[in-house]
Amino acid sequence: MLPKLLSFALILKNRESAGFGGVLRLGASIALEIVFSTLMAPIRMWFHTKFVLLTLLGRQIKWTAQRRNDSETSWREALEHHGFSTLFALGWLIGAYYLSPMLTWWLFPVSLPLIFSLPLSVFSSRVAIGRAAQWLGLFQIPEESRSPQVVASLQTFLSESQRRPRFLSRLKSDWASSQ
Repeated sequence: MLPKLLSFALILKNRESAGFGGVLRLGASIALEIVFSTLMAPIRMWFHTKFVLLTLLGRQIKWTAQRRNDSETSWREALEHHGFSTLFALGWLIGAYYLSPMLTWWLFPVSLPLIFSLPLSVFSSRVAIGRAAQWLGLFQIPEESRSPQVVASLQTFLSESQRRPRFLSRLKSDWASSQ
């Protein structure tokens, strides 16, 4: 958490919070990110452990490309990926309670995120939640409120190139393909 808090302090010191949506939105974004990453840490730990164990057992692991479109995780897909870990965490917590009720308090920070991994996976993939966060100005970076100079220059060039006579655009594309 220290890097996040130091970044927050540096942004405030340099008076750059406006690019991040303002002090309140920046603070809320950091707080929500800390909560979410804390909840996701045991789930990532589960998957990392699973991949290491499968590798040690000589089983092949399939790494597929990330989906970067607006696809959402279905309940069925979440159940396929998180069902066993949810049952394992529930069993672990119940077993620990029968061994020592005090032990369950120590296991809550790891077991509860695993137990709730299904809804966490499904709801964190919802496009509507991302759009609501964007509408509220959360998780904003300065480049979203003002384009960097290189992007502005590219947009100017593209708009000007559309106004040029067609043969110039054809010459440009022929030149680019020969490079």
